[in-house]
Amino acid sequence: MDLLDDIMAQLAAAAPDYPQDKLEATARQIRRDIGGSEAYIRKAPAEGKVVGLGSALAAGVPLAQAASDLGVSRGYGYKLVHRLRRRRAPAAA
Repeated sequence: MDLLDDIMAQLAAAAPDYPQDKLEATARQIRRDIGGSEAYIRKAPAEGKVVGLGSALAAGVPLAQAASDLGVSRGYGYKLVHRLRRRRAPAAA
């Protein structure tokens, strides 16, 4: 199974009412447009992890446990906390 097959299978599972023939037509069109090229799919931004870590810390969960619950290392947890503080810091006048 290639990447496009996997994506289309996930779409079909997420939207079971969507017509299968339209999914197949879309897959064929994508293969015509970008077939044969190497695809790069960037990782999801850490925004969700920053929000999750901030929520856990606000609830009183220790940083090491909150980071572990998010599936990141304690060191990366500190990095996310720094991002959270930077984002919430008031703009300098």
